[in-house]
Amino acid sequence: METFEKWLRIVAPTDWTDVIVRTVKVMVIAFVALHLKEWFEAGTLDTPDILIDSVWVAGTGLVLNAILMWVKS
Repeated sequence: METFEKWLRIVAPTDWTDVIVRTVKVMVIAFVALHLKEWFEAGTLDTPDILIDSVWVAGTGLVLNAILMWVKS
């Protein structure tokens, strides 16, 4: 259990600015990765659907980081 608590202190965001920065970073990475996937698989881009999927991924990351910050405090 001590190892888990040590890991939690390392990966947990420190404040809301950190949570927002991590969320934006995840959204950009998801957007680019999903665009590349769509381009290689279908040969076309479906930007509106990719944007929606990226927001879902980033939203999940936002919730996870908020929970980690809450548990850490």
